[in-house]
Amino acid sequence: MDGAAASWRRRTRGLVTAAAAVAVLACGTAAACSRSAPTEAAVAGSGGQAATGPGTPGEKAAPGSGGTPVEKATNDPGARPIEEIYPKAVLTLPARGVNGPIRPLLAVDARRILVLTAKTVELYDSTRRTFQPIAPLPGDALAFAADGGRVVWAEGDGGRAELWTASLSGGDPRKVGRLPFGEEEVADLDVAGGDAVVAVRARGIWRVPLSGGTPRRLPGTDRLQLLTWPWAADVPLQEDANQTRLVNLAEGYTIPVTAAPGVRRLRCGLGWCRGTAGGRQVGQRTDGTVRRTVETDQPDQTGQPAQTGQPAQTGQPAQTGQTGQAPRPPLHDRFLEAAGGLHDLETGQLLRFRDSLVVTSGGTVRIGTLPAGDTLRVVNLAAVPPLE
Repeated sequence: MDGAAASWRRRTRGLVTAAAAVAVLACGTAAACSRSAPTEAAVAGSGGQAATGPGTPGEKAAPGSGGTPVEKATNDPGARPIEEIYPKAVLTLPARGVNGPIRPLLAVDARRILVLTAKTVELYDSTRRTFQPIAPLPGDALAFAADGGRVVWAEGDGGRAELWTASLSGGDPRKVGRLPFGEEEVADLDVAGGDAVVAVRARGIWRVPLSGGTPRRLPGTDRLQLLTWPWAADVPLQEDANQTRLVNLAEGYTIPVTAAPGVRRLRCGLGWCRGTAGGRQVGQRTDGTVRRTVETDQPDQTGQPAQTGQPAQTGQPAQTGQTGQAPRPPLHDRFLEAAGGLHDLETGQLLRFRDSLVVTSGGTVRIGTLPAGDTLRVVNLAAVPPLE
């Protein structure tokens, strides 16, 4: 994965999406990079379809795959406070920005976090410890994404979707244009160099020049879900079915996904997958060679994001991780929500904390009960080194 880039984004009504993952812990005493644009010829060459056998041209092995038998590992080389493992990722933010109480939206990078207030989108710089208003809060935001220099969002306007952008260094927001599909069709959003990349339900993945111009659909992407550019995944027709492939939209090759025995609802990033087996949450590698069982506060945890970002709903995210919700890949391609914190699938270790919001590029997931406070303790997963 592009380490400087945001991870996947997903949109539902009232869902604020993001570019890189952040975990938020409330405390106190008072009340998602520059990326190359997609190549249509490369996508057309793959047809959006997986290759069908070992050694087939266009098929590659997943990073870290070794072809060894499935290992059933149930944790846990000892739970440790998350500050001990990733001290640079832990920040303390004021709970109020320039225009009122904040809600973290996405991590731009290891030091900057985009937040929402009731009136504005603001940028928090953890080095300067300052908030800077970036743009008025969109009235009907559908999805957000960011690179190192700008934020991009889609918003609804009379049933149609519009694309907007604003510089993270300040200035007026700019309307890129109206998109050729309805607001209910917008599923995902990313930034790739000078383009926005928009995933549209049942209508493929589109490239939209941020300088203006005609949106173009990438061929062969009708049944693909955008992860983080240039990666996409197939979308099973049934939620209990397993994902079967990862597709590189820029280079036109696929990585097959193999479910470990008994695993269902499998959803993967590049290195690790989330699924369920026997009513319990499990993680596995994309080639099925390692499986870890992860203890959760609720059975059949799926990583479904909570609804956030509606000004009228500020501070009250929906409960998440319930059986029957749409499954999602691991956070930051390696973490699963666990009883008492986050489980690192790469190390098998529990990173301990409680009473938190985990805010990812797809929304928010609540762990425990979020207390009120005048500061927010933020674990910025953009500061966690990406997997090799």
